[in-house]
Amino acid sequence: MKYTNPSQINEKEIIDLVKNNVIESTHLDYKQEITYSSDAEKKELLADVCAFANCGGGLIVYGINEERDADNKTNGVPDTILGLSLNIDELILKLDSSIRQSIEPQIMGLKIIPLITEGKNIICIFIPRSFNSPHMVTFKGTDRFWNRSNSGKYPMNLQEIKNTILNGDDLIKKIRNFREIRVGKILNSQAPMPLMNNPLLVSHFVPIELFSGSTSFDFSSIDYSMKANFIPFDALHTGGSLRINFDGFCNYVEYTSPNEICSYSQVFRNLSIEGVNAIMFGDIRNQKMFSGLGCAKLLIQYLEKIKRNFKKLEVKGPGMLFVSILGAKGYKMVNDNNLDFFNKGVIDQMDLLFPEIFIEDLENFESNKILQPAMDLLWNSSGKEKSPIFDIQGNPI
Repeated sequence: MKYTNPSQINEKEIIDLVKNNVIESTHLDYKQEITYSSDAEKKELLADVCAFANCGGGLIVYGINEERDADNKTNGVPDTILGLSLNIDELILKLDSSIRQSIEPQIMGLKIIPLITEGKNIICIFIPRSFNSPHMVTFKGTDRFWNRSNSGKYPMNLQEIKNTILNGDDLIKKIRNFREIRVGKILNSQAPMPLMNNPLLVSHFVPIELFSGSTSFDFSSIDYSMKANFIPFDALHTGGSLRINFDGFCNYVEYTSPNEICSYSQVFRNLSIEGVNAIMFGDIRNQKMFSGLGCAKLLIQYLEKIKRNFKKLEVKGPGMLFVSILGAKGYKMVNDNNLDFFNKGVIDQMDLLFPEIFIEDLENFESNKILQPAMDLLWNSSGKEKSPIFDIQGNPI
């Protein structure tokens, strides 16, 4: 039994596990109670979570009694739902804080799910397949990697650690390579549509599980109205022209003629999305200018629309976002409220390929907060210390 997203975990599912005597496996573990008082107990729980993250994900269910053999040892078969006699809300806060602080790197997409099952409190920890493994328990100086087999968790040896690193790196390299190839095609006039001859703001949004092929998706299920929801990467237009192509489909907006496209969204068959905007940069009073605030707002608006579309299509799991600015060397950043024509700060490189941004949960990310590091780098490129457009909570000013 292996779960791919937390929405599968509900009261009926837990009852069915017990009713059907679903035995523990590499991806499923039952615990009668949570013991989390002493340091040794905390290390044990963290090791369980870490092991699941390193073996492809799984589910730990607390509050389930197991059958016992003739020697009074548990045999991995669920017997009854006992429930937990603890302050559930307080426990969840402690578990969430401890797991985030004591396992490195952080496990993206992990969920602690409280359920009332047959009138009893249980807690499930959903650990997704990790794309930044291997993970290590770091609690109070511990530096141990854990893995899991059908018989339980065990410490990883050096070769397993190496193999996990190489496998994880391979997927990340493929995603980075996808971004590089796509940017190369855009720079060499091989975009899906002919673009205006302007600097470009480019976004690449990748749902990791669909990209890796670990989760299937029926691309033919996206009807015309849903395709139209993937609007062009454009603040001025809420719709565009739709064209089916070899890679998937493209929504685009023409500027003045079919040979001048000012923005588009290319949706690939694995639901990776390429957004390109060619009108964010321009000449104002014969000077090359662009609005940093406008770039930030456009990206936030675009990502929020993608998030809503993914929710409708039930696309879950972690993702990666890449932001690029192409051909903008020498452009000045202006303040929308007061055009600062005498600002000497200009973008100092021709092409800015910002570092990837990991998105823990495609359904629940906050666009403004995940974009702030990239926007700080954008301001750095024009000689500024950091972006002034976000408040202390990460909201655009």
